[in-house]
Amino acid sequence: MKRLSKLDKKYEIYKKRRSRLIKTLPSDSAFILPSWPLTSYPGNIEGAYQPCSHLIYFTGWTEPHSCLVILSGPPSKCLLFVQKKDPEKELWTGPVYGPKKAKDLFQMDMCYPYKDFSQVAPSILKKTHSLYYTFGINPYWDFQIKNLIQNLNKKKNKSLSLQDPLPFIASLRMKKSKEEIQMIKKAVNISGGAHRAVMKYARPGLNERALYGKFLFEIRKRGAQKEAYPGIFASGPNACILHYTNNNRIIKEGEMVLVDAGAEYKHYASDITRTWPVNGCFSKIQKKLYTKLLKIQKDMIQMLKPGLSFNDIQKKLVELLSLFMKEEALLSSPLKEIINKKEYKKYFPHSFGHLLGLDVHDLTFSEKNRPNRQGLLHLEEGFVLTMEPGLYLPERDRTLNPELRGLGFRIEDDILITKTGAEVLSHGAPKEVEELEDLINSRKN
Repeated sequence: MKRLSKLDKKYEIYKKRRSRLIKTLPSDSAFILPSWPLTSYPGNIEGAYQPCSHLIYFTGWTEPHSCLVILSGPPSKCLLFVQKKDPEKELWTGPVYGPKKAKDLFQMDMCYPYKDFSQVAPSILKKTHSLYYTFGINPYWDFQIKNLIQNLNKKKNKSLSLQDPLPFIASLRMKKSKEEIQMIKKAVNISGGAHRAVMKYARPGLNERALYGKFLFEIRKRGAQKEAYPGIFASGPNACILHYTNNNRIIKEGEMVLVDAGAEYKHYASDITRTWPVNGCFSKIQKKLYTKLLKIQKDMIQMLKPGLSFNDIQKKLVELLSLFMKEEALLSSPLKEIINKKEYKKYFPHSFGHLLGLDVHDLTFSEKNRPNRQGLLHLEEGFVLTMEPGLYLPERDRTLNPELRGLGFRIEDDILITKTGAEVLSHGAPKEVEELEDLINSRKN
């Protein structure tokens, strides 16, 4: 028996994933996954390309101007449409595989130049009854697929069934393999080290963008290709802006800093948030609120285990945070009313977290629900998710005591669901009060 090389084993993984997908598809159906579009700047300058996570999952393919077509058969086939070799263009933008090399290396049944799709696809898909494709992602491929559907409908004299591919993709991607978990752990470890470095580097008088630059330097130094999402480096009242990305304010003495940032390693994401005092010492009120939020987060992590529904997780977190807000006199209504009327959303408007993988907000799906509406989903061994309770007390809220206005807290860890419970992957980023104060103050020594 021939032993597979390390490279062959890598692409064998993708081949097995495609086989699992084919087994879930009805016969005589076609699954079409295009690359994501390129971004560009004025002056004919291409931006950094973000590969399609679905293509990565099923093929390892990362080039733009491409499309994967999977035919369920019988017989089943996997086809890839890619860029042609062009030495003149490659001089400017770098080498591409081309159809011949892509076919052999990525173990495809056939590869074609992507510009031949309109000529080749109708004959390949003439027996297809159902087409799985998502419109609205890549305008070029939307145009190609619309023309293909019109062509096939005309020949068949009946309408081709158009289906959503995301449930099929999500059902495979949600549960992570050992190889995927290794990649995520590496991304998380890189991020943890970078968070520590940023904590030691920060000081009053620095601009938030300096912290951002430090984080980007630290993750790349540790082997990450890039950040997994636009980082949030929010000081003072900016911590109350959930997706704050301006990152352009001078940090003041005595303020808290909220950093929500993660590295990407071999296309797998991490996502960590830490909140800490820039001068290395929590004030009395900062410490009180932070300590309570940290206990809630740790209690929530403790309850995570296979079989628990996302609805139940959110419900429990809402109960704990509502009680917190009631105890601290942030909300005055009876506890039941705070929960039932969703008054807690004034200071906690988001969910407990999300799945993590090739995308920082990874695909979720429940058979009784729609993609990305995760309430009915239940945890399984191999899921990786975040747990990120927060408390946001806007500066403009005059119902709050002055000392509370502008305080924002979020504590987020990356969690692996195991057979019996949960494993925190992001221990490398400190979150205990004493750990944070000791680390930040170590810069002074």
